[in-house]
Amino acid sequence: MSNPTISGELSYIITLARKADTLLLPYHGNCGSTKKADGSLSIYAEKEMGRTISTGLQEKGYLVVNEEEPERPSGSIPKKGIAWVDPLDGTDEFIQGTGRFWTLIGIAQNDIPVMGVAYNPFSKELFFAEDGKCYRETNGRIYPVQLSSESDLSHMKLTWTTPTLTSGSKLEQMVTALGTKVIGVGVGPANKVTAILRGEAHLTIQPGKFGDPKYAYPWDDCALHALLRNTSNNREGYGVLTDLWGNPMKYDLGQGARTEGFVASTGISHKEIIEEIARVIS
Repeated sequence: MSNPTISGELSYIITLARKADTLLLPYHGNCGSTKKADGSLSIYAEKEMGRTISTGLQEKGYLVVNEEEPERPSGSIPKKGIAWVDPLDGTDEFIQGTGRFWTLIGIAQNDIPVMGVAYNPFSKELFFAEDGKCYRETNGRIYPVQLSSESDLSHMKLTWTTPTLTSGSKLEQMVTALGTKVIGVGVGPANKVTAILRGEAHLTIQPGKFGDPKYAYPWDDCALHALLRNTSNNREGYGVLTDLWGNPMKYDLGQGARTEGFVASTGISHKEIIEEIARVIS
């Protein structure tokens, strides 16, 4: 299709995300790392990418919360909203040189993720969304994102880091209850959700306190949530991202670790998915 008409704001945010071509990609598979307080890895290139994005968004009037900047901003929230930024989602994949890593920028207004960008500088794959429209750019062509219309849980595919789950874990129990097949897509929320956006899968679960010691944070899911909620699933609906109990995600400055985890799906059978998960974790 021809290039879609998008706002100047979204175009600017895409430009910031594409800076990963020069700030991240040269160090892919060839960098050192340090451990953060939560045990996750951080690298210098990630910090530099984060500073570049933060500066660019602040100049445009956004209040920025960046994974790589420990100090949370304070003060009143501007009309443009809060920008939740993960300069490098999939750090382990980046260090290992797998190519499965992303820059995520999500804009939230009044707790609603309204605009999102996910960019992989290795594959040049780009997802961007606003105003009820979500697009995917790959191999130089742009397509509107159309989620799967599958409604039978037994025919659905769930994304996880690997196709094998830890035996006896809560996550394995959830998947057994759902009856879905598991496919491995790599580390990080972006790898798991973008597979849904491509139509390769139907849902993913981040178990929070019920399994994964590395909790997700709003900077991990804001952009992905914005992408999902601006899609279509052929059933007069759109993608959904909630906590494991079906509660809406929040994006105010007080939000921290996603201890209650999250479920991202095409939206069609989300209520049924939540009901099955609740039977396992209640």
